Amino acid sequence: MLDPLPSDKLAHPPKPPPQLLWKLAFLVGRFHGDGSYAKGGRRFHKQMVGAWEAGGQFLSLRMRVVYPLKDGRLDVHDACVMLGYHAASQQLEARAYTDGGGLVDYQLIYDGQSLSFPDRPPGHQPKAKRARKILSPHESGFAERLEVDFGTGAFESYSLIMMQRQG
Repeated sequence: MLDPLPSDKLAHPPKPPPQLLWKLAFLVGRFHGDGSYAKGGRRFHKQMVGAWEAGGQFLSLRMRVVYPLKDGRLDVHDACVMLGYHAASQQLEARAYTDGGGLVDYQLIYDGQSLSFPDRPPGHQPKAKRARKILSPHESGFAERLEVDFGTGAFESYSLIMMQRQG
């Protein structure tokens, strides 16, 4: 067991967590879900653990996505995302750390009902010009929808995962 870290709460009282960040509490917990593509019958599986960090100042999301390949192998991707509120810009921001060593920065938009952000288009879709991900809470978890613009200027549904809270 780790020794507790020394506390200097009298000299530096903790800041209250940003209210906007707390609206993302629907992402806290353990989740799993099976996703499907809008075109095609293939499915994939995702697991995620969301937790408050640093006294509620940040939200961490650890995730794993497993894509079954046609030849029976599994394509597994792990990532860790840190979300926070940038006081100077008054924006929600995130940084993803991927299992390939990549870093991806995101500007997040919370519209009072869902969280959205520009995302990278699927790499195996050469016509995909841009993408966005939308996370919307529901009573037992959240829906994660990926929408893609294939060069028409309009987004269309690409995939959907209904993430269910565990426990």
